[in-house]
Amino acid sequence: MMTALGSLHEFCWMDLKVRDPSGTAAFLSEALGWCFAVDEEDWRQATKITIGGYQIGSVSDLANPIYPPDMPVHVASAWLLTTSTAALKPRP
Repeated sequence: MMTALGSLHEFCWMDLKVRDPSGTAAFLSEALGWCFAVDEEDWRQATKITIGGYQIGSVSDLANPIYPPDMPVHVASAWLLTTSTAALKPRP
């Protein structure tokens, strides 16, 4: 059984950091059926990735001057975690 998107301790977002955003989008659309579109409501005009109507991530262009020129292509991911102090206690 699969958990619903957004459940605690579950993957919730990724950012693909690439040098060829349009090529990456074309490849992953064909290979995995992911949908890529510029989010016109986002002040950054970010390209968002959706699967089955759920936003799962975005694509960042490493050619943007905010990134160091030698930064390698990579995926940054985010996970939904609890912030309760009980969760921070060491386990025996």
